[in-house]
Amino acid sequence: MKSYEDINNEQAYYHDPDSFTTERYKQFFNQLPNDATSILDVVVAGEFIEHLYPDDVDSTLREFYRLIKPGGSLFLTTPNPNYLLLKLTGKSVLGNSHLSAHFPKELEKKLNKIGFNNIKILGSGKASRFLGEYFPILSLYGSYLAITSKA
Repeated sequence: MKSYEDINNEQAYYHDPDSFTTERYKQFFNQLPNDATSILDVVVAGEFIEHLYPDDVDSTLREFYRLIKPGGSLFLTTPNPNYLLLKLTGKSVLGNSHLSAHFPKELEKKLNKIGFNNIKILGSGKASRFLGEYFPILSLYGSYLAITSKA
């Protein structure tokens, strides 16, 4: 049995942003039993999926779905490739540690295909504090929030 100190050290390891790589993410999920389904009420993946290789995105979303209880939710934010400022400056969300880009409509289709429902896509970031869902022009937001649930 692990001691309290061992568990705290492991948690600190997983929460250290410098050490939380794709490999660490895989190690974390590999510690879950294969039959662990419907065990989480909510998954929050803030500015996360863009750090995955494109080939790993769908399997990660399916894993989220498997782990979320019926009636549970997924809250996911990611940089917006349609952000007007990026378009005007010729920049991209890809680069540095961002390995994949997720267009809002495409991500919505993926989530729907996996089985998520009640999908809402909202602007996220500094402007959303003031504008939120009342001003749904996504190109004005540097990031967006996908909120969805599992039936």
